[in-house]
Amino acid sequence: MTRIPFVAVMVLAAAIAVLGALGFSDFTRFPYTGIQHHNLAIRAVEGSGPNRGLDLRPGDRIVAVNGVVPRNLHHYASLVASDRGTDPLEFTIERGGAAFTAEVRRGAQPAWHISGKFSLLVVSFTFLLAGLTVFAKRSDILGALFAVNCLMFAFLITERPVSTIPLLHIVGELMYDFLFIFLPA
Repeated sequence: MTRIPFVAVMVLAAAIAVLGALGFSDFTRFPYTGIQHHNLAIRAVEGSGPNRGLDLRPGDRIVAVNGVVPRNLHHYASLVASDRGTDPLEFTIERGGAAFTAEVRRGAQPAWHISGKFSLLVVSFTFLLAGLTVFAKRSDILGALFAVNCLMFAFLITERPVSTIPLLHIVGELMYDFLFIFLPA
């Protein structure tokens, strides 16, 4: 077994583990809105969340938070978590070409949400361990591909820490997109 690829895989696995642990820690303190979205398009408002009575519909788009237009999902997360408080935020929502504002309340993360993210963290650590074990036993191309796949899955299913640095938002978005492009079918 050559040492350089094994050390590279170990360093990547350690980085993913540290980022995942820090991201989970951040997530537990992240304000909860109960608004489910995909790329800032609202999918649903959870009935048990702090915004259950808010008139948001599937297909509405979040275009600004407190007047700031989010550059990407990482920037949106940093805007929502900006002060880690529970003060309401002013969301600018676009529906059918018209924009309106909505006061979005925040609360503490519910226990079921935290336990779900913790389960994903455990699964990601399992992927890391399995990838490293296989690569340590079998350092040929097949073992390396298995390890890389395990690292990709571990990275994709964990939370990353929330940052206010724009460069980290862009790098995080690019890494996530890059992994999806090259993720094997």
